[in-house]
Amino acid sequence: MSMLLVSRISPFVEAAKQLLLELEQHAGASLDTLDRGNGTEFLAAVEKRDAILEELSRVTEALAHERAHFGGGSHEERREVQALMSKLSNAANGAMSSHQRLIERATETRDRLGSAAKKADQPDAVATQYAATTPGIRQSLLSVTG
Repeated sequence: MSMLLVSRISPFVEAAKQLLLELEQHAGASLDTLDRGNGTEFLAAVEKRDAILEELSRVTEALAHERAHFGGGSHEERREVQALMSKLSNAANGAMSSHQRLIERATETRDRLGSAAKKADQPDAVATQYAATTPGIRQSLLSVTG
């Protein structure tokens, strides 16, 4: 029996799995940069993730094209394709989990920093109260000539 479809899509499945694994690993590295508070490194990590996602998009388009071009194949071939797709799906689930953790942490960090920025713009209640109850500060002058 011909396994033409399997042989045609296998390289694309392997490439997609590798890119998904890279995304998953990269999410961990991105979380580390976020934890260190280095905005420049985090933006570079996001750009790298975008590049990986673009490559993954090209690979999945090629995979879809091959599947459409060669059809379903024999029963045995369909089972083999299903097994490949299942492995790809597992890799995608791992990448999506790590991506979700990254989104959650980035959102928490954004909200925390936004709250701190808003708080910094508001007058400090204790300092305002202290300034209101403290009599005018006397200026003392120091004479250089005596």
